[in-house]
Amino acid sequence: MDKVEFDHANMLVLQKTSLDYIELLALVPLSDGSSSEMKVTFGSPIRLTHRDGRTEYKMNINSSLSVTQSQRTPSGDVKVETRDGLLWEIPEDYPGAWTGLLDHEPVVKEFLLTRFRPGEVFVDVGANVGAYSLRAASQGMSVHAFEPNPGNVRILRRNSEINGLTIDLHECALGSSEGTANLSAGGAASKISAEGELTVPVRTLDSFHLPRVDLLKIDVEGYELEVLRGAVETLERSHPAIMIEMHHWAGAQKEAALFEILAGLGYGFEYLDRYPQGRHLAATYPRRTSAADGLRDGSTA
Repeated sequence: MDKVEFDHANMLVLQKTSLDYIELLALVPLSDGSSSEMKVTFGSPIRLTHRDGRTEYKMNINSSLSVTQSQRTPSGDVKVETRDGLLWEIPEDYPGAWTGLLDHEPVVKEFLLTRFRPGEVFVDVGANVGAYSLRAASQGMSVHAFEPNPGNVRILRRNSEINGLTIDLHECALGSSEGTANLSAGGAASKISAEGELTVPVRTLDSFHLPRVDLLKIDVEGYELEVLRGAVETLERSHPAIMIEMHHWAGAQKEAALFEILAGLGYGFEYLDRYPQGRHLAATYPRRTSAADGLRDGSTA
């Protein structure tokens, strides 16, 4: 359960409660324009029974205090939410900024978050406002985030700033070849489209020559096959676990071509879930069943 309130001193208090702990985060505005952040975590009490029958309870309490400059404190016409130990500044009128909270795709969230490991490399293609990039960085991963929409980039930068996180942010789309493309900038639903109002740079993932990739997420509103075609060398080199959002409007032929690339690289794959606009595909290496079996039922390989 999360709770947000202002107390009598105009202090913003964020409360997060689970079976294991209660976490309080207080943001206090200071007169010099800075803000003081106090974090206290109360661990669940442990009951100890002694040989003589006496009972006692022990509780772990951890606290920390830091002061940040005013430019790192949430400001403007926004809401502040907390999820997974991170602060999220959510513009009231920005389409889809709420996706940073990840309340809408629990199965995908579990697949990715359980693969976040310190020291490993996460590539986030279609990073949006940083929902997965910032969570990965907070877990000690090296993150390469690719996002062509300037509005999404602005929010992603802001949320990385207020959480004190660093990622490698690449302001471009990924595709099968180098060049430019038109982008329909619709917030969380931004996509490459001939009718798009913005012209954005396009590069291939292979052109970045990343020596290591452990986890790859692709969510590009129908452009997933092009991204994969431009990433074959990287996948052959690193064989990362992959999560791809598949959109119905991409068409059955593109879906089959995507399966063919993954099967050719030795991947096994299955759908994590289905929703009105598409499905989420998980691919892991090596393949555990035959490609032919997977392509017949269209769900696993």
